[in-house]
Amino acid sequence: MTLRWQPTRLALSLMVLSCVALAHGQNHDHDHAHDHAHEGESLEQGKHVHGEVTVNVAIEGNSLAVELNAPALHVVGFERAARSADEQRIVNEANTWLKSGAGIVGVPTTALCRLQSVNYTPPASTAKHPDYRASYLYRCDQPAALAWVELWALRRLKGVEKVEFTVLSGSMQKQLEFGSNPGRIALR
Repeated sequence: MTLRWQPTRLALSLMVLSCVALAHGQNHDHDHAHDHAHEGESLEQGKHVHGEVTVNVAIEGNSLAVELNAPALHVVGFERAARSADEQRIVNEANTWLKSGAGIVGVPTTALCRLQSVNYTPPASTAKHPDYRASYLYRCDQPAALAWVELWALRRLKGVEKVEFTVLSGSMQKQLEFGSNPGRIALR
């Protein structure tokens, strides 16, 4: 019997991956020059570490789900409300890009993957430490060809030093750490 995941089940897997990543890094360290308690932040928001982005990948059947989590500093270059027309343009471009799903990941063309849906809501401009979170669901007609993934989104992000990468499939679960340019990451 072949297990078929529904999109809601895949979304649940990504939530589990996010919680696993949070559990491995609950110290909530980031390089601010001041001490603060982050009032109003919850576990659902995950950790906020400057220099670091998190990418979670779940594969089941012909579905590929990708979740991206990055501090605003790495997406738009600042962590506050836009103060000028130029900064607002940068925020708008980032939102358009993340909503489109274009250039987020690369996979073998032989897998025949197509973007099916995007789940993205821009962070509130009033958040003290906003994170950009987006999830993407792809349908792959040849999932056996999903041997690797490239994190194309890193090409657009600024100042990334470390990537926490988690992959979950029917046959494996692994968590890896990479520098800013991991190249192709094996999915098997």
